[in-house]
Amino acid sequence: MESPKKPKIQSNSTLKKYLFTREKHLSKAPYLYSYTWARQYGLFNDRARKLAKRQAALNMPQLFKEKEFILEYFNKIFASQWLDKNLVVMGTKCNKLIVLDVVTGRMFDIPSLKSSSSCAAAPDSCGIHSIEINPSRTYLATGAETTNDLAIYKLPTFDPLCVGELAHKDWIYDMTWLTDDTIVTGSKDSTIAIWKIKEQNTDMYNTLPPRYSHISPECIKRCGSAEKIRSFAYCKGRQELALSSLNEYFQTWDMNRTKQVLQLSLPHFREPVCMTYCNERQMYAVGSQAHVTFIDTRTPQQITSIKSKEGNSGIRSISVRHDVITLGTGLSVVIFLDVRTKQFLETPSGKHCQLVVSEGWTNKENNSPLMRTRYSNSIFTHKYDDTGVRLFTAGGPMPSDIQGNYVGIWS
Repeated sequence: MESPKKPKIQSNSTLKKYLFTREKHLSKAPYLYSYTWARQYGLFNDRARKLAKRQAALNMPQLFKEKEFILEYFNKIFASQWLDKNLVVMGTKCNKLIVLDVVTGRMFDIPSLKSSSSCAAAPDSCGIHSIEINPSRTYLATGAETTNDLAIYKLPTFDPLCVGELAHKDWIYDMTWLTDDTIVTGSKDSTIAIWKIKEQNTDMYNTLPPRYSHISPECIKRCGSAEKIRSFAYCKGRQELALSSLNEYFQTWDMNRTKQVLQLSLPHFREPVCMTYCNERQMYAVGSQAHVTFIDTRTPQQITSIKSKEGNSGIRSISVRHDVITLGTGLSVVIFLDVRTKQFLETPSGKHCQLVVSEGWTNKENNSPLMRTRYSNSIFTHKYDDTGVRLFTAGGPMPSDIQGNYVGIWS
């Protein structure tokens, strides 16, 4: 493991200048790795290319080495996205939006967007739980300064575009883009809201820069028996939105009609806090306290649950890449599951393949005397880059009263 890097935080205006002067820093290593695999399995053969990607997904976890970043004064990283080859944007429990260059270690603070004065804030601030980029990568959506409202930025410069308000009365837990200019949000108040993003809006909130508009939702829907909407996954081919709730329901919605189609109350579904859609297998994978649950909504009576090898520590983040599911757990460990075999990946020696993350940073000044106890880091978020040969992992200690964070990149 490389020595931890301690980035210095800079302003958003500095980020804009940096975007135009950093080409010499862009990493070439992931593309060299991809080229090597493509050459081995056949560069122009679709079937061979698919095989190469699957082999890379199966083998990369055994090759990963960690580079840790020390980010002082930020409390728990809840959400992240890759912006390009080297830039990652992160959202924290303390409601900060931060851009990190994982090669140079430079870090940039993105200002939060304020709601209008007439909007009521949620009872308590929960921080940023979701960051989503639209298909054309021109807009980034996340939580506003008021955590029950939606903030939209233009990419790559993070110029503010609008704040979506007057939809939710409690925290926004998750969001997903339905099209390039339509996004749906899910809230702790048990509603989902659909928003249409338009740049031609003259109703500007600020008279001085930065100027941005505030918009209202196209529609708001209550989710019936599902209370406290926690996570989303979207099947674009069927225009089907799946959601999980903290009272242990799974629902699907036809987004053409904005109608609920399916509702399931599942076994092994305690704390279903993350979900993804496996496009190649056409099924959803839901991470809960101790299981991964696979649901094919075409045959909802056939449900498979796999017990996590980390017990009841909780699956805090989930993703799928070429039939390999990556799971961030609550015990400082990332593990991998083969969708086809429903088995956890193993090393050549027969041991479970896992990534054990570093200790991270804890605020010893503000934390209680009980901080002498070392807490495991929960991996609240992880994201692969486009090549699949670099994995960003982040999180922090699970107890709400313990301030700290962990950030690392595996390559």
